Amino acid sequence: MLRGVTKGNRMPPEGKVKAEGRKICKELGIYYFPVNQSGLGQRGIPDDVLCVGGVFVHIEYKAHMVFDKKNITAFRTLPTDLQVERMEACRNCEGITLVVDDVNIEYLKRILLDIRYQGNPMHNYCEWEVTLEDFKKYKNGELDVLSFEQWRNSRDE
Repeated sequence: MLRGVTKGNRMPPEGKVKAEGRKICKELGIYYFPVNQSGLGQRGIPDDVLCVGGVFVHIEYKAHMVFDKKNITAFRTLPTDLQVERMEACRNCEGITLVVDDVNIEYLKRILLDIRYQGNPMHNYCEWEVTLEDFKKYKNGELDVLSFEQWRNSRDE
């Protein structure tokens, strides 16, 4: 069976989010390319790499999952530690990192247009700014974060 394809050729939930994100990029005429994880490249790199108005953008697509008996862990929908580390490296070079799922994808078009016309306006949005250290604390229950705003405020205190 091909990776990313399920029985009956139905697209997995994350695949639907990727397809919608790529459709938005095409519609806006944004240069992007999907990263092929064939085992020969680096692990943890984003699903898509974009150049928007001269700004490097890294998008990791995730499917939003409700925690229930079928889902062993809700963290399967979050980026891996290695992905968070790569996102941190991107931001350290003035790039923008986004984690896009089926809940927040409705904002992707507006964010990409703002990046195109304003440069790096991410202070207006909920950019993925979580460090690997904070991410591990959250996963281990050492950091109780309910929202990005609460996380940002807790770091400012």
